Amino acid sequence: MKRFSKIFAFMLMAAMTLGIMAQAQGLAAIGDAEDPLNEFIPYIEGFYGEDHEEYANFSEDGTDITEVVYRDTQDIAAQGDWEQVYRYFQENVTSTERTRVEYRRTRAMDIAKSQQKDFAIYNLRGLSGPDYKNCKCDAYFTLSGTIYYNPNTKVVSSVGGASMYNKRCNPTYCQLGGASYSTSKSTYSGTITAKATPTWNVEAAGVPVGTVIYQQASGTMTIQAE
Repeated sequence: MKRFSKIFAFMLMAAMTLGIMAQAQGLAAIGDAEDPLNEFIPYIEGFYGEDHEEYANFSEDGTDITEVVYRDTQDIAAQGDWEQVYRYFQENVTSTERTRVEYRRTRAMDIAKSQQKDFAIYNLRGLSGPDYKNCKCDAYFTLSGTIYYNPNTKVVSSVGGASMYNKRCNPTYCQLGGASYSTSKSTYSGTITAKATPTWNVEAAGVPVGTVIYQQASGTMTIQAE
């Protein structure tokens, strides 16, 4: 029995060591191929250009802090110091949303309003798994959908073409799994609600040592008849 206990203790210690090694390898990768700026810059650079009005930034309590963020970071972005801009977002912004809208007339002379919203959700923390307290990631995904409504009454007849796609994480060794979305309709709007859970299947030297589960990423897009 004592021999078995020693073997078990050794195996447990080895697994913990592999987990710590894997986490260290992952953190090192962030500064190299997994540089979070690879996702962040293409997503956010329009905020500092002609597409500024399409963006909204939110604090942890849901307050819209878009103009504060722009005022604090526009000079830094203009200098091309994206690392400092990203650090600011990590410390002050919980999520960024970019919304684009298109309209067209249907054969029935209703309005089809199509909307796309790109989400970036920062600093999702690890909840369980190897060394999870030192794990964090960003989640990105897109929601799109269309509402159909009478241009005179603004009453919505249906919500169609809803989808959730372009799901990805930063760093990219994490996966945005467990993704789902739902739609609902009220008299004057349609809503798409999405949620997804980032995970990281941790390996060291090819040996699986566990899975890190992160906080859930969620987003809501409401398409308003107007």
